[in-house]
Amino acid sequence: AIGEIIKHEVVLVAGDDRSIVGLVTTADLSEQLRDLSEAFLLLGNVEHHLRRLIQHARFTIEELKDVASPESKRTIDGVGDLSFGEYIRLLDSPVNWEKLHIDLDRVEFIKELNALRLTRNAVMHFRADPLGDSDLQALRHMVKFLRHI
Repeated sequence: AIGEIIKHEVVLVAGDDRSIVGLVTTADLSEQLRDLSEAFLLLGNVEHHLRRLIQHARFTIEELKDVASPESKRTIDGVGDLSFGEYIRLLDSPVNWEKLHIDLDRVEFIKELNALRLTRNAVMHFRADPLGDSDLQALRHMVKFLRHI
């Protein structure tokens, strides 16, 4: 019905008895698109900032390969080849954390990243339940936080 909604700006919704029970407008479509795309965009920003933070620390290719999933057959040539979970594994190491030269509590930071990992997996694997406002707020907060460090 999306094409019809775009064409006519509104469609009527009929109930089981064929009586009109509501309508869907282009504004409804816009809200739905915003809700679906915001999480993807925020997650992209989080990953971008994490990659930048890791690149700034100048980890060697060997250090990056050490955190790659052992069952993975991927070639690791740089930070961009790591998964979100591998970013967390890399930064969870106290030795690696020191290379960042940032004054943050590593344990708390990793705890926040692990919470975001669960949100990320729900979004990227198209879980049926939409993200709640608290999940989106946590993503927004992390993007702002990462911009500042």
